[in-house]
Amino acid sequence: MKKKILALLMVGLMGLTMVACGGGSNGGNSGLEQKKAKDVEFGDKVETEDFTVDPVKGWTVEKNEEEGSSVDVDFSNDDVFATVSFMMSNEKMTQEEMDEEVKEIMKSNGEGEPKEIDPITIDGVKLKGFEITEGTSESPEEMKSIMYYGFVKEKPFGIIVVDGNNGQENSKIAEIWSMADTIKFK
Repeated sequence: MKKKILALLMVGLMGLTMVACGGGSNGGNSGLEQKKAKDVEFGDKVETEDFTVDPVKGWTVEKNEEEGSSVDVDFSNDDVFATVSFMMSNEKMTQEEMDEEVKEIMKSNGEGEPKEIDPITIDGVKLKGFEITEGTSESPEEMKSIMYYGFVKEKPFGIIVVDGNNGQENSKIAEIWSMADTIKFK
């Protein structure tokens, strides 16, 4: 069931071209320092036309540069499931259109309204965030979906996180934030 929910979420989000809010700041990352894993070993840097990211060693990595740039990084075993997508789009969209699109997609994959969360800053770019906890009567296991989005040099950029363990024991969310902290925009 987790894979099915993730597939629906990812199909919806890949159809969505990432855009957003925010502007720049004077560099650096904020909002991630307390969330990151303490000791993480990174694998080989992944480079796209728009950004670079260092995936955590042992995670599966897939790069796609058909309609912009995206790097999907997944972890799965018998106990733990987590995935993150870092995406940059070439499509133009307004802030208002993106806000609505993000809320609609998140609502279609969870129950209730997406909740706005504190923004984060990655490589000097402020990203707006929303989260929703997923769980249905047929699959009571809770999964948390988080989406951050913003503009990088007028191009829409987004981070989509699915934490299959919802921050509980064995959650990989801290490793995801460690990867996000390595992003460098070109």
